[in-house]
Amino acid sequence: MPYEDNAKLARNIYDAFNKGDFERCLSLATEDVEIVLVPFGQVFRGREGFRTFMQGFKTAFPDLTINPTNQVSAEGAVVNEFRAKGTHTGSLFGPAGEIPATGNKIDYAVIEVWGIRDSRLASIRNYFDSATLMQQLGLVPFPERVSGGATAFTASPAENKVMVRRLFEEGINRGSTAVIQELIGPSYVNHDFPTPVPGPEGFKQMLGMFRSGFPDLRVDLHDVLAEGDKAASRGTWHGTHQGEFMGIPATGKRIAVTYTDIWRFENGKLVENWVQMDLMGLMQQLGVAPAPGPASK
Repeated sequence: MPYEDNAKLARNIYDAFNKGDFERCLSLATEDVEIVLVPFGQVFRGREGFRTFMQGFKTAFPDLTINPTNQVSAEGAVVNEFRAKGTHTGSLFGPAGEIPATGNKIDYAVIEVWGIRDSRLASIRNYFDSATLMQQLGLVPFPERVSGGATAFTASPAENKVMVRRLFEEGINRGSTAVIQELIGPSYVNHDFPTPVPGPEGFKQMLGMFRSGFPDLRVDLHDVLAEGDKAASRGTWHGTHQGEFMGIPATGKRIAVTYTDIWRFENGKLVENWVQMDLMGLMQQLGVAPAPGPASK
């Protein structure tokens, strides 16, 4: 199956979902499809599980629409970034129980990592911005996020994958400021963790914020996919909470947080990225948010 067909399959399923055509969605999935809703710790298995997953969101947000803004395809996989928009007019059920309708408008970011088998959807790992969603529903306070645009590209996808791996393995895990200076472009911006200045200094400031809270920070890369002027990576970052982080005093707790991000390249440099991580899971591991209940079957 050509890489571009993976992205087309995702767009077809999203379009059917927007129209409420669950049967069409199910026909494009394998019988053993599995959906993992990472922030809620929920797992939905098989086509009926897939239906339950879709109905849960459409019941809570009947006008919910999703339209991909970024897609990165590879053999047997596609990473989709989109914004979910709708109105909370029905009950939303999560691991902590029912969230009654609030009437609030929602608009939050989502990254999904799809597995494709035999030209059908086989798996989804859904990383949605649960903190912002809860904030928009009026349930918890959380810092606002910003988003931005994109422009041009030069290096090959293979070279881009190497750059992403070097940034994580050498720049972050080994602490090489020379590699950060080499790979990060002067106009670099992070749209989900914005810094006062652009470029390598801004990246180092953002990394410093994490290291001040977790001095032994380490990232394990699970996947790096690339297409055109973009690459997507998925991984888990680990650390011990030994300093203040996002206003939370040190707890001494060990954490492991999953994330997915998308990078854009220009003139052989990393110039933009968008990050979604399991912030709710982080808060739960630090003991400042309630732990999730049992996963759905």
